[in-house]
Amino acid sequence: MEQNLDECKLHLAKATGAAIDALQSAQTMKASSHSLPPDSTTTKEPVDLPDHPGDPLYDDMVVVVMNMQNEHHEFYEKAKDKYKFPHPKSRYVIFSNEFEHTIPDPMIGATDEGGANKPGYKVRKQTRNIVSLMRESQGKSDFYFFTEDDMELCPHSLFAIQYMLNKAEQYYPNFMMIRASYGMNGIIIRDEDVGSFGDYLVEHQARRPPDHLVVEWFAGENPQSAKLKNGRAHLSFRYNILHHLGKISTLRQAASKAFPICYEDLGEPILFEVEAFNFLKCGNDDISPCDVGEEVKSVPMGWKAMCDNTNDLCDKGEKRARGAL
Repeated sequence: MEQNLDECKLHLAKATGAAIDALQSAQTMKASSHSLPPDSTTTKEPVDLPDHPGDPLYDDMVVVVMNMQNEHHEFYEKAKDKYKFPHPKSRYVIFSNEFEHTIPDPMIGATDEGGANKPGYKVRKQTRNIVSLMRESQGKSDFYFFTEDDMELCPHSLFAIQYMLNKAEQYYPNFMMIRASYGMNGIIIRDEDVGSFGDYLVEHQARRPPDHLVVEWFAGENPQSAKLKNGRAHLSFRYNILHHLGKISTLRQAASKAFPICYEDLGEPILFEVEAFNFLKCGNDDISPCDVGEEVKSVPMGWKAMCDNTNDLCDKGEKRARGAL
């Protein structure tokens, strides 16, 4: 068992960030299809990236920052210049320009608006943006971590990722993915699935938005995705590890009433039932499903203590599942 845990730590550390906010620097080095606030360029440092060789994560994480605009991007260029060698964080970051235009839109020339469940041309472009980033990152890590351009890591989230990957490897050594946030965020998949999932997104970009397609993919909801899933477990971490910036979603322009806070329960209706944490069966754990033998069970850590319960949100998922709300 010790050998497996050591291997998991290495694998965790190599999780590729979908954007620089995977380093808890939020918009600092963001380069995407969305504009950036003018004060976000170089004000924050990616403090969670280790500088000391003795750190278990030292040199074992890759963050791919991609300019999605297919043209000059002021903040992208400033960040690229700031974080070039010999900056101590430069060893972790890869800057790349996106070539989404090489991936065809099945509705050539269309400017349809679409709806919540039917992608318009803007959402289809965002789907292709995601695929471009995935393809750029493929082969650079053992795991791939999804996050949109309007999210930042909650405190201690890198440690939480290390913890959940170690635990997932113990519970289900061949697991397919872990869900640790909502929307197209906080999803960890294996590098060997990056190519096939990217192809799946491209094929179905006109049918459903990407944050719906990812669920039907890892849940095996149709014959095609069930074949790709191949009986592997998809897992849920109990708590949300990403913080949303602002009130507008990257994928949907309507303002949201509220976004989940750091370390809030990830139950329904935040997530679909098939991906939500199962509080009734795994209430004494922080990984779901949890139907494993006692010899591999491990005591959950106190992540709940990091949730700010000012607005009585922290236990809401569990209370709802148990009929207390």
